[in-house]
Amino acid sequence: MQLRRTDGFTLVELLVVLVIIGVLFTIAVASYLGYRDRASDAAAKQSLRVALPSVYAYSTEHDGFAGMTLAGIQTYDQALTGVSVLAADDHSYCLGASVDGRDWFATGPPFSVSQTNCA
Repeated sequence: MQLRRTDGFTLVELLVVLVIIGVLFTIAVASYLGYRDRASDAAAKQSLRVALPSVYAYSTEHDGFAGMTLAGIQTYDQALTGVSVLAADDHSYCLGASVDGRDWFATGPPFSVSQTNCA
């Protein structure tokens, strides 16, 4: 009696390997998308924090926030980008920043950052 050689992989073994690779790929993509969103959020929040000294410098010089514009606060920091002034009156302000479609808003005083539109 002669035994037949069985070299290679069976179809079931190949399918199991493909399923495992698919699961690992799905986990990697989900992790990457979460990382990208967190990075965009951090960048938008940082833009708002960087604008804060200029906002308060404007307030000090103009006795309040009324009339504040992006150009107005850029006189204190020319490198300030990525922030927009959405609203400002004598006693409060609302700033916005967006990175990759992730919107964040800052209100003050006191300085507070959230994803809730303040305008």
